[in-house]
Amino acid sequence: MEATREHILLPNHHPLLDAEINYRKVKPTKRNQERILFIIDHDETRLRINTLLWECGYAVTTAKSLTDGLHLAQIERFACYIVDQRLPDGRGVEGCQKLREFDQRTPILLCSSVACEAARQQALAAGAQSYLYTLSSLEELKQVLAQLFDEEESLILKKSA
Repeated sequence: MEATREHILLPNHHPLLDAEINYRKVKPTKRNQERILFIIDHDETRLRINTLLWECGYAVTTAKSLTDGLHLAQIERFACYIVDQRLPDGRGVEGCQKLREFDQRTPILLCSSVACEAARQQALAAGAQSYLYTLSSLEELKQVLAQLFDEEESLILKKSA
């Protein structure tokens, strides 16, 4: 079965995003090489976060289901996975466990609408490096991603030394 791959074409003007993004200020960064797999089924959130990440210089591939996301993770290489906790065909915690079956290294950020320590601990035990309560704050998302990529870079440098 082939996964559904969604590439979102960014318009010059989008009513949901005009207040948050100045498209003409996008500059290439070292982040262009860092591809993120974003697994989420909510269309508006997927478009919004995908566009905001693109504006920050990240290359983003999205999947609408856990099944499609896992398939893409097996056939392509990503620098990070962002997984929503509630998906139509499973939970993000299950996705973390399945990702870790074939990829022990790539950082996972699990996003959830549940803000409790038990849910966070469950995500970390399943293999996620970080747990983010909702995707409402772009600044917080950017900080978490920067931290995940810095930690990954540190591990690579330690192994090569």
